[in-house]
Parts: sequence; structure tokens; C-alpha cells
Amino acid sequence: MNTENKSKLTLSNCVCDICQCFNNKLENKQYTHVKCKLNDKVKLWNRYEGIVKFIGPIHFKSNVSVILVGIELNSHISRITLNNYNLYCDQMKRILVPTTFFTLLSPGQRGYPQIKGFKMNPNYKLIQKNRELYKTM
Repeated sequence: MNTENKSKLTLSNCVCDICQCFNNKLENKQYTHVKCKLNDKVKLWNRYEGIVKFIGPIHFKSNVSVILVGIELNSHISRITLNNYNLYCDQMKRILVPTTFFTLLSPGQRGYPQIKGFKMNPNYKLIQKNRELYKTM
């Protein structure tokens, strides 16, 4: 495969079944037992970092429906690590996993602002004073 075709493939969407779940733009329902939201940064198997891009039910052939989370990874996963896990698209670095397979990163690593400075808050001097008192206790 020459480099032009390879670059076109990576820029366009993949047509495998796994990537079709990511492309599905139906209205997202809020699932109460799912511990993450869309666009949260997560760590899969304590090794691979990625972003949650899909949450929803997946229907299998045996009339079983399972709620899975779709993660778009930052790096590829080796075949040895996958160990015959078939819900992975190697071209687009996307994987469908249950919620027990990953952990949420801390809020600062997820892209949320960290609470360090309160200079925009009118009570920032009082908050800093209370924090210093709490540290000395």
C-alpha cells in the first residue's frame, strides 16, 4: 500500500462494525451505572490512555444487549495485549469495552481546570488563609 492510500484511509472514517458505533449520532441517553461521560480521558488496563467517544448498548447475534464504552486511544494496542479480544479497530485505534476495563484520569488530566488560584474569586484571600490554617493543623 502506498503512502497516499494509507493517508486517505487514516483521514477518512473506517467502515468496520466497531467504527460504525462511533459514527452513530443518535441522542445519547444518560446511563446511571456508567462512571464516565463523553470526552472524558480514561486509562485502559492501566496502560493506554484515550478519550471516551461512545456510550451505549451493543446488540449481539444471540439477542443480548450490553452497554459498552467506546474509547479512541492515543496509541495502538499490541496483539499480545488484546489476547483475542475482537472489539478493537487497529486502523482507527478504537475499542469497545465494559466499564470495568478502564479508570478515569484525575480531573486535571481529563482536561478540567485544576483548582490552584482563586484570584478571580472575590473571597480568594479568605480561601487562601483557610487553606494555610488547615495545612498547619
